[in-house]
Amino acid sequence: SSGYTAIDAPASAGSNTLVLPTTNGSAGQVLQTDGNGNLSWASPSKILQIQSTIKKDTQSQSVGSTHFWETDLKVSITPSSSSSKLFLLGQITAATDDDQALDLQLMRKIGSAAVATLDGANADAAGNRALCHTQGIHQKTTWCGNIAINYLDSPSTTDAVQYSFRLHHGSGSARTMYLNRTHTDSDSNERARFTSVLTVMEVAA
Repeated sequence: SSGYTAIDAPASAGSNTLVLPTTNGSAGQVLQTDGNGNLSWASPSKILQIQSTIKKDTQSQSVGSTHFWETDLKVSITPSSSSSKLFLLGQITAATDDDQALDLQLMRKIGSAAVATLDGANADAAGNRALCHTQGIHQKTTWCGNIAINYLDSPSTTDAVQYSFRLHHGSGSARTMYLNRTHTDSDSNERARFTSVLTVMEVAA
């Protein structure tokens, strides 16, 4: 027709070269640069799938010198591509039978492998200290601590990936830890019970 398409150079001195890709790309793709003027087609990041598990009942465990307790709250996802990233979110409601801080250590299982600590999400080694992801404070026997989880994982697999966590208490003696309830848990409308949630999203790289 009578129209035209123009690409203008910036109104500044000097020259710059952008090398276009050799094809037209696919529908929905965008141009990206490598920072050196070489352009290529790429699919923008997007959420491919979401898996979520909510635990509405309670759970408890007496834990001694091991200090760690792995609850039965888990979430699993099977990535559609080995280049995908997995974004893990969680909200854990927990308590102990004493005024103790509660720590949370993230765990991961890939395929048929054993469950192991998710090292990238937990603290670096520091002597004899427990290596955890985060901490929630529990100060009274009628209170729970709320512990948030936020981690972007790159497992590089298309096998099923299962995420879980272990709670850790800092007492020198045995303690009972509780999920979704307080220590006293009185049967009264002055008290409450709670939920805990794990959610994982597959993000296209």
